[in-house]
Amino acid sequence: MKYTPKTIPEGINTPTEHPLREFALLTSGVIAAVLLLVLAAGLLSDYLVRFIPVEKENEWLSGHVSVQHENENVSPERRSLESYLQTLVEQLGDDEHRNFLFTVRVIDEAAPNAFVMPGGHIYITSGLLPMVSSENALAMVLGHEIAHQYHRDPIRSLGRGIVIMLALVAVSGADAGGLVQSFVADAANIGQLAYSREQEADADATGVELVMRRYGHAVGASEFFRALDDNRVYDSATPFFLRTHPGTKDRIDFLRRYEMERQGPLTPLPGVVGDYVAACAAGDGVGKTETDAAKPR
Repeated sequence: MKYTPKTIPEGINTPTEHPLREFALLTSGVIAAVLLLVLAAGLLSDYLVRFIPVEKENEWLSGHVSVQHENENVSPERRSLESYLQTLVEQLGDDEHRNFLFTVRVIDEAAPNAFVMPGGHIYITSGLLPMVSSENALAMVLGHEIAHQYHRDPIRSLGRGIVIMLALVAVSGADAGGLVQSFVADAANIGQLAYSREQEADADATGVELVMRRYGHAVGASEFFRALDDNRVYDSATPFFLRTHPGTKDRIDFLRRYEMERQGPLTPLPGVVGDYVAACAAGDGVGKTETDAAKPR
């Protein structure tokens, strides 16, 4: 019997759904799995890194800035100001956290900015200084950054970022060393260690407590943040500090409640602050530094 092939009807073994739909579902599933992995890695790091002893953080991250600073061409005005700020930070510290080490550096940047890096390195820009008219207000800025370090927020944020980067590297197969090194360098250059609103509120609460312990009252605590709010200096193009440390009404109201409950006289700023601000205004470059270690962009 001779076999006669038949024409195959259209639609046999042909799915009714568009082939790209299955591809999209698979791709979405992979992306969701990667995001969950990255999120889990970040949360795990955020939990574990806080158990790193402070002494180890000091050992790993505290020494190089001081050595670097000694090699800079720093003006007498800036050195006097930094010496004063260093003393003020030490006065604000409490006995419970005496194992924490801090350094304070001033950087030549017009935008009002302040941040703390792992290892207790506090940076204040020259543009912040004209926005405070009392030592109390300046102490609150410093106290807020001290509080972040007490709460281990900088190293938690840095560790979370590194672990998330490593998770992405593991998935993508990219150059782990190069990407992580780039991330750490960018974080150090910009001071862009992201904190949650809860961390910011906790830092405000601890900071104002440090101020009250130092001066016996809270007057002046809201001054810098009110100045930011009054001048509307923060927007989408503003440096990181002003986007994550906004002078919002709720924040100002929180500090004002402390000010109303604990009254006292303001302490004037010493002459070294005015001398430095005047020298910067004169344009002689006293705030400029040869290092790019912590310049915000």
